[in-house]
Amino acid sequence: MSIDDMEGLDEATRKEIEELQKVTREKDGGEAFADAQFNIGKILQENVSDEEAIAKWRTVERYDDVKTYAKAQCNIGFLSERARDFEKALLAWEAIQRKDYPPAYSKAQVGIGLVLKQKRDLQGALSVWGNIKRSDDLAAYARAQFNIGILFQEMKDSQKTLNAWRKIKYCDDENVYFAAQFNIGLVLIKQNDVAEALSVWGNIKRSDNTDLYARAKFNTGVLLKSRGRFAGAMEAWSKIRRSDGLNFFCSAQFEIGKALIDKNVEESALEAKKHFLIAKEFFSYESHCYMKICDLLRKDSDKTSRIQYLRFFERILKTVDILRIKFIDSNSNNQSAERKLAHYT
Repeated sequence: MSIDDMEGLDEATRKEIEELQKVTREKDGGEAFADAQFNIGKILQENVSDEEAIAKWRTVERYDDVKTYAKAQCNIGFLSERARDFEKALLAWEAIQRKDYPPAYSKAQVGIGLVLKQKRDLQGALSVWGNIKRSDDLAAYARAQFNIGILFQEMKDSQKTLNAWRKIKYCDDENVYFAAQFNIGLVLIKQNDVAEALSVWGNIKRSDNTDLYARAKFNTGVLLKSRGRFAGAMEAWSKIRRSDGLNFFCSAQFEIGKALIDKNVEESALEAKKHFLIAKEFFSYESHCYMKICDLLRKDSDKTSRIQYLRFFERILKTVDILRIKFIDSNSNNQSAERKLAHYT
C-alpha cells in the first residue's frame, strides 16, 4: 500500500515517511535501512494499522542490524499475539537470539511463555521464563518471576510461589515489585502468618502504587477486625482517600460504619450513619438499609431490641454480601501484569 492510499496520516507524518523511505540498503547501508524501516513501522502502527506495521518490520533482516532485527521481530510477535495469531507470534519471537539483543530476547521469552501457558504447556512456560536473566532486562526478568509465581499459585505450590515473587526487586520494576509484595501478603495470610502479611502490606506506600496501597490498607483493616483489633482496623480504613479509588474508599467507609454500629450505642449509630451515607455512592442498597438500622438503633433505647435488629439485618445482608467485591481475595489486577509488556518504541 502506497502512502497516498493510507488514511489517517496528516501532511507532516506523510513527509516523515517519505524521507525515511529514501533510505536504502544500497545507498545508506543495512543499519540505516533497518532503522528507517523500523521507524516507519512505528508510525504505521500508531496511525494506520498493525498489519501495515508488521509488513514493514518484516523487511528488516538480521544481516542489516541484529539489534533492530530483534526489536522488529519482538514487535511482530506482540502484535500477532494481540491479534490472537499465536503461531505467527511464536515464529517471530523464536527467531530472536539472546546475542542479537538481550532486552528484546527476554521480552520475547516472556511472550513465548504466555502462549505456552495458554496452550497448557505449563512446564514449557516455566522453563522459558526461568531462562530469563536479570542481566537480559530488569523489567522482563521481574515479569517472568511474577508469572512464575502466578503459575505456581495455580498449581497450589505456595512455597515456590513465594520464592518466585521474593526474587523481584524494587529496582527491577517497581510496579511489578509492589504487585508481588501485595500477593505475597495474600499467600502469607493463607499460611496464617498474619504478622508478616501485615508487615509486607505496611511497606506499600501511596506514592509507590495508589491502587495497591488502597488494597493493602483495606485488607489490613479486614484482617485486624477479624482478630478483634478494631482500633487498628479503623485506622487502616481511615487512611484510604477518595482519590485512591472510589471503590476502595467507599468499601472502607462501609466497613467503618459496620464496625461502629457493632458497638451498639446510640452515639456510634449516629457516627456510623455518616459513613454509610458516603458508602452509598458505591453500595447503594446495603448502605441504605444500614442507615435505616442506624435510625432504629437511635430511636429504640432497649439494648435487647437493638441487638435483635442487628442480628436480623445481618442475616439478610449475608445474602446481599455475596454480590459485593471481596478485595481481600481479589488479585485480578495483579495477574494482568503478566501481559503489561509494551512493544519497542
